[in-house]
Amino acid sequence: AGEVAIQQWFHADRNKSIVDSLRSDAEHGNARYAQDFLAFDGNAQTVRLITKLQVLADEFGLNLTCGTLAAATKYIATSDNISDAPHQMSKLGVFASEADLIQEVRAEVGLEGYARHPVTFVVEACDDIVYSSVDLEDGIKKGVISWDQLVDELTAEVGDSSPILTAVKNRVSRQLGCHKPVDHIDQDAFAQAFRIQSIGRVVPAVRAVFGRRFNEIDMGTYGGELLADDECEAKAYVEACKKIARKSVYACKDVLRLELMGRKIIHDLMDVFWEGARIGSVKAKAKDYPGKSYRLISSNYRHVFEQQLAESKGAEAETYHRLQLVVDYVAGMTDTFARELHRRLSNG
Repeated sequence: AGEVAIQQWFHADRNKSIVDSLRSDAEHGNARYAQDFLAFDGNAQTVRLITKLQVLADEFGLNLTCGTLAAATKYIATSDNISDAPHQMSKLGVFASEADLIQEVRAEVGLEGYARHPVTFVVEACDDIVYSSVDLEDGIKKGVISWDQLVDELTAEVGDSSPILTAVKNRVSRQLGCHKPVDHIDQDAFAQAFRIQSIGRVVPAVRAVFGRRFNEIDMGTYGGELLADDECEAKAYVEACKKIARKSVYACKDVLRLELMGRKIIHDLMDVFWEGARIGSVKAKAKDYPGKSYRLISSNYRHVFEQQLAESKGAEAETYHRLQLVVDYVAGMTDTFARELHRRLSNG
């Protein structure tokens, strides 16, 4: 929801002139500038975060190894070459500002073409395994869906004979010491047991696929996802979990209200800080509104921005870095910090 809110800020009519000003730099090879914001993605922001924004002692972010950086690059597409296939090209993975660095990283570890680091496949699967169970756990705890309902819906999706679902149900029963939900056992206990047993049962299925596909992965010819692989025993089960979460959890009114509130907060904060970033720099006057806005942005983000501004060539590149400053700051906020800052700026 946060990704979409940031994208929508750039798509809004009032901001189209800002984005349009970035489109004229194609002659310098930076036609990606505008699309980086229109297709903003958290995966690309993660790469930026660990390579530049977490300032320690120099300009290299967390100073991670090339192997770690390559493994952390979940998608390898830049905003001008996103395509439906292979999977690793299906979303924006690297902004224009980090494209050269990641190209160097990939060359250093021997990755060519569409190849991804083998560890990336495991991390990606872990991410999906966790969220496919945790989102439903949250749904049970919030009373959006009961354990009984979840079992019924999973059964309807994957059938009574699903070995994954059968194992999860049996293990939940053993963990809680019962064979069916009873009144004296809290729904939260079922939620937690479901999450534990679901993850525990899906992991071996993914590990098995990783082993079978490793030669293709190692050669850079595998363009799929471990959990979505037709040979993965847990594929249908995880897809069913995600489908039920979309229908029952993400669409509940509490979540919808939260996402609408989050969108307003993000848009309002970007409006405020664009005022500062639009003209702000180290010489910004503190008594002016833009100067106040600029100085309110975290110093580490301003430090990176001022370095990039000094090195930028052309008006389009300068605008690109100014917009990045806003996105870096807002995207780097926790939900709680963003909400509290918005409250203090809005009504004290």
